[in-house]
Amino acid sequence: MLLPAALQAEELSQLTHIFRLPTGGSIVGPVLADRDDALVVASEDRYLYRIESGGTIMSRGDMPGLPAGWMSLGEDDTCYVSLTNGRFAALNPSGGLLWQERFRDPPAADPVIGAAGDIFLQTAAGRLVCMDHRGRIQWEEELDGGYGGQALITGEGLLVVPDGRGFLQAWLPWGRLLWRFRLAGELKVACAGSSGVYTASDEGTLASVSGSGELSWSVRLKSPLIALVEEGNRVYGLSEEGELFSFDAADGGRELLAAGLGYAHTLFLTEEGLIVAGGSNRGALVAREGGEVLTFAFQGEIGEPVISAEGVLAGGGPDWNLYALGRVKAVQEFWSYPGGDMGNRRNRGFIDGRLEPYWLTDPDYLLLRALLDRENRDGRVLALDIIAERLNGERYPPFYSDYLQRIATESHEAPVMLGTRVVNDYPEVRFEAVKLLAREARLSSRPALIAAVTDEWDRDIVLKAVEGLGRIGSDRDGRSTRAIASLINEETIERDPLLCRRVMEALGEIQSYQGGARDRALYEAAIAVYRSSQDSEARRRALEILRFKE
Repeated sequence: MLLPAALQAEELSQLTHIFRLPTGGSIVGPVLADRDDALVVASEDRYLYRIESGGTIMSRGDMPGLPAGWMSLGEDDTCYVSLTNGRFAALNPSGGLLWQERFRDPPAADPVIGAAGDIFLQTAAGRLVCMDHRGRIQWEEELDGGYGGQALITGEGLLVVPDGRGFLQAWLPWGRLLWRFRLAGELKVACAGSSGVYTASDEGTLASVSGSGELSWSVRLKSPLIALVEEGNRVYGLSEEGELFSFDAADGGRELLAAGLGYAHTLFLTEEGLIVAGGSNRGALVAREGGEVLTFAFQGEIGEPVISAEGVLAGGGPDWNLYALGRVKAVQEFWSYPGGDMGNRRNRGFIDGRLEPYWLTDPDYLLLRALLDRENRDGRVLALDIIAERLNGERYPPFYSDYLQRIATESHEAPVMLGTRVVNDYPEVRFEAVKLLAREARLSSRPALIAAVTDEWDRDIVLKAVEGLGRIGSDRDGRSTRAIASLINEETIERDPLLCRRVMEALGEIQSYQGGARDRALYEAAIAVYRSSQDSEARRRALEILRFKE
């Protein structure tokens, strides 16, 4: 409903000015919010800023080029950002460069980050590229008709990508195409719902598509929708003409909540109501019931804003400033794209989804399950051979890693005794499993490798697990650091120089990846080794850790 001008002009008291922070250039692309509730901004001054919610700069990292407008945050708050000349870079939470790649055609959308830390990147020529968190390409595919719009990940865990021919393509994260759905027109915007996908086209159609690629319902509107967000049994959509609709998620029945909001292009969920903002200096909060509109304003024009977990609404734009208003109560329980927790940029806590039904038709999955159900050494050895061979290829479904983790951590926890002999404790088998986990170095393998460090009695397995955690590098919660550092004590320093060297090497890799220490245990272990070890290599690596400059 369109409200009287007097009510529209009413100021929204919750969203008052918090700060204005000048940078050295125009702010390019979206403003993001990391898991520490810091705001992440890329500026044309070639710096990546991390700013706390009160406006203090926490870090300012050099970017190896000009930002091109596409960026996302990983599960560990690594920032993946596109640069000019087709480059794509990863920067750690302190702003340090981890790696960069150059593509023959530039990225064309925000990267989508999967639950295992994989990065799905779309290029302008229509290539779909999957990389791991260290920048290693896992697989590539050419999209029919080229690039068609922003990809997303559904609540089920499927990667949904629009192509240039007007189709939605659904992929399993390891590069297997499941289905294609024909859109009525070209994609305008899409939202990942709890049971499927909501997609709006340029000719005014909004469609609900199930997780199996079938049409559930569709409605036709006079003006195309440019923003969508789901909240339980409701879907909200903002049109090009500034109309805000509420749709029934079951059948598409619609209600016009408000009109005259054409100054905004982004939609957010908050407990207080729906916020529209972005594209100008104006914004509004609209009540879910009745459509009451309360307006607010930034001090300057903003581009793609964000609402942080603390309820700070922030955006930046061409006048070189980052503006922040607050505070509201952000809704965390629902998918939203764009809006809320930035939907696919934050990917809802990077949920794993429910992909297991898709494994049940894979011969290797069925064989591995049968081999491990036999509860004997030979079955595990054969399973490891199968996984090792598959690890050399491009496509690597996550169930291979799941079985590696199971083999790496199972036997020593619940040994079976036959008389006085343990019959199911196979350290050489666990070693091969941990070696493969260290080789794949996936974020999802961290818990198993940490368990191997802290619980394993076999020294060779512990050393290999330490190596794997160092190769992974990412350690946002400090658990890898604490597990590895716990191996350093007076006895190991005196009697096990190789373990000390491996520990210092792994801790150094983690420190370098993170751009600093997430836990004091890293420095305490380095100090102990530097003071007491007689091994020159261990002491040298400890000194590098202690002299590391963030």
